[in-house]
Amino acid sequence: MQLERSDRSGKTETSRLNAENSSLRQRLDRADADLLHSRRENLRLCDQISNLEKEVEKDFRLLKWSFLDSKNGHFKLLKWSFLGS
Repeated sequence: MQLERSDRSGKTETSRLNAENSSLRQRLDRADADLLHSRRENLRLCDQISNLEKEVEKDFRLLKWSFLDSKNGHFKLLKWSFLGS
């Protein structure tokens, strides 16, 4: 009788551990997929930032700046405009 009880208890514990193991594997698979998605999104955003920085730098070079030396020795921006305008 006690042997049967121990056997049932062992099977129950094995079943519980298998279910927990399966659940943990599913969570790990989802986390891996989320990480992969995040890395791809990060690369896409880095490329987008890089392209925007290049665009801003190009536009910035087209600006014509006018400065005036003020009394306290600092430069003061008088006006700016795009070259050719």
